[in-house]
Amino acid sequence: MKKEIIRQLNFIGSEKEVKQFLKILSTKAIKLIGKQTTGRPRISIYKAIAGMIYYTKTGCTWRCLPIVFGNYKTIYNRYLKLSNLKFFESTWKKMLYKLINEGIIKIKKVIEDGSLASCASKNGLAINHPRNRNKLTINRFIATNELGIPLNFRIMPGQTHDTVAFKSTTYEVVKEFQVKTGFSVHADKGFDSSSNRKFVTQLGGVPEIARRRIGRWKDCINLNKKDEFRFVVERTFGWINSYKSLKNIFIKNPLQIKEMHCLFFNILTLRNFSKNKSLYLLNGRAF
Repeated sequence: MKKEIIRQLNFIGSEKEVKQFLKILSTKAIKLIGKQTTGRPRISIYKAIAGMIYYTKTGCTWRCLPIVFGNYKTIYNRYLKLSNLKFFESTWKKMLYKLINEGIIKIKKVIEDGSLASCASKNGLAINHPRNRNKLTINRFIATNELGIPLNFRIMPGQTHDTVAFKSTTYEVVKEFQVKTGFSVHADKGFDSSSNRKFVTQLGGVPEIARRRIGRWKDCINLNKKDEFRFVVERTFGWINSYKSLKNIFIKNPLQIKEMHCLFFNILTLRNFSKNKSLYLLNGRAF
């Protein structure tokens, strides 16, 4: 049965990586919510988390999950329980702390940008947006390092400008991960303002924000450097949108939407650093 589950999740990586990833998350989930002690026997948390990952990747409905993962109602209820406890976000952040402390992840640049995502139904944040064919839309704002590994994530109403989240996101990244002075903050011309530049300087960083100019200096950084890192955050959004449930969102609760993104960030972080012994570092009591 486990072999079939691993085969269904081969998009994550090798068989060893899939096993280790499911083991890490299921172990942490059991410590949080505990094992079932009464009532009718339910499916294991191992299968439930595997079903959640399959749902996030394929974009199918909960009812259409393959029977190998178990009863879809149980998987959905487990997802609701873990989401309300912010399990996936906390696991992702602990993973980042461990990898940063071990020197595997380095933060020399903080690259920030936003991206729109369509919603199938109204929720607390979805708004009709003209840039998205007037569909119900939310705005996702992300900060990554120079390799595209997510460091901070938040969702906002669809018509909220990215600049609204710039200062708070930058501050959280610097303080949360204790980024040393001398780092740079990279953003496109939508964030061009003296206030944003001054804020980054006060935190001990170097603002690399494109200027609103025309002609040969359009989209330039500090007038002499082209925007060389914009592709990093755009590539991260490309990775996110490759999981269909994150590109076209059917979930209504904003917290559950964020938690589903955090589930993907767990996968992304482990996939990028499995070759650097991160799976070994994160195993057991590593975090």
